[in-house]
Amino acid sequence: MLREASAVALLVALVVVVFALGWQRTSAERWQLPTRYSGDDVHSLALLKAARDGNLVPLVPLRAPELGAPNAANWNGFLRQHKLQWYAGGVVARATSLGLASNLMLLGTHLLSALAFYGVARHLRSCREWALTGALLFAFAPFMFWRGFGHLTVAPCWPIPLALLALGWCAARTITSSSFRSVPGLTERRPRRHGQLQLVWRTQRGHRNAPFAARRARLARLDANAAGERVVDVLTDLRRTMQAHCGVFRFPDDLAKGVEKVKDIAARAQRTFIQDKSKVFNTARVEALELDNLIESALSTIVSAEARKESRGAQARDDFPERDDKNWMKHTLWYKEGNRLAYKPVHLKPMTVEAFEPKKRTY
Repeated sequence: MLREASAVALLVALVVVVFALGWQRTSAERWQLPTRYSGDDVHSLALLKAARDGNLVPLVPLRAPELGAPNAANWNGFLRQHKLQWYAGGVVARATSLGLASNLMLLGTHLLSALAFYGVARHLRSCREWALTGALLFAFAPFMFWRGFGHLTVAPCWPIPLALLALGWCAARTITSSSFRSVPGLTERRPRRHGQLQLVWRTQRGHRNAPFAARRARLARLDANAAGERVVDVLTDLRRTMQAHCGVFRFPDDLAKGVEKVKDIAARAQRTFIQDKSKVFNTARVEALELDNLIESALSTIVSAEARKESRGAQARDDFPERDDKNWMKHTLWYKEGNRLAYKPVHLKPMTVEAFEPKKRTY
C-alpha cells in the first residue's frame, strides 16, 4: 500500500513538473497569467469569470446580466455539459484569481487523465513502471496538450480509460454468462473405434455446471505463487515422459514407470509460477493454464493405456499384442477425482443406421 501511494505521489509530481515546463509556468507571476489570450481561450475565460461571479450554476440557465447585452447575455444556445467543472473553477477563482484558476483547471485535466490511466493499468495488473510511463504519456497526449484551456470541455481524456474498463467488464460478463451456460445435451469427444479412451463432459439437466470455483482457484494459485517451478521446465519434462513411456509401441515396464513420472509432474505443475501477473494479453498465464490441461490429458492417456491389457487402434502393447474383444470391448472413462477409471459398454445397435461389425483391422 505504501509503495502504491508513493507511485501515485511520484506520478502527480511528474505531471506538475511536465505541465509547468510545457506551459512555461516556472514562476509565481506566470501562474497568475492565462496560457493564451486568443481564440477560444477568451471564451473559456469568460465562462470562468461568469462562474466566479455566480452566474454559472449547474442545472440553471447561464446568464450574465451585468454585461448589459440583449437577453441578459444568454449563453444557452448550445449544450453546456460541463457546468459542474466550470462551477468548481469559479469557486477556485473566487479564492485565488482568474488566471491562477484557469491554470489549475488545465492542470487538473492532466492530473485526472494520468490518475485514471494509472488506476486502470494497475487494476489490470500492469507493473508500476509501465503504468507510470503510460499514464504520463496519456496525460500529455498531443491532442489534449495543444487543445489547452480554450477547449477544456473537449480536451479532458480522463473518462476514456474508465469507459474502456467498464466496457471490458460488461463484455466479460456477457461472454462468461453466454459461453458457460448449462444447456441440454451431451458433449463428448470419442474416437470412432470400439473400446478406445473416451473423454466425456456432460452438461445435461441434472449435471453440475462448469466448475467456476476450480477455475478461479487455478488463477488464484498463479497470482499467489511468487516462486516455484517454471512452466516451461514442467512442460518439457511432461513431453519427454510421454514420448519415452507412452508412444505408439508400449511396454509394460515403461507404462508403469510413466504413470508414476506423470503423477510426479502433475504434483510439480501445482507449484508453477509466472512472473507476469497482468491480465491483458498475458501469454505466460495462458501457457500455465494450458499446462494444467495437458497434465490431465497425459494422466488420462497413460493411466488408461497401462490399464488396458490389449493392443487396439493406436495402442500396440508388447505384452498383449492381440486385440481382446471379449474383455476389452468397452470404453474407458477417466476421472480426475482420485485418478480413477471406469468403463461403459460399446453400443452395437445404433438407432438409425446399420451396425458396423467390429473386426480386426488388416492391411
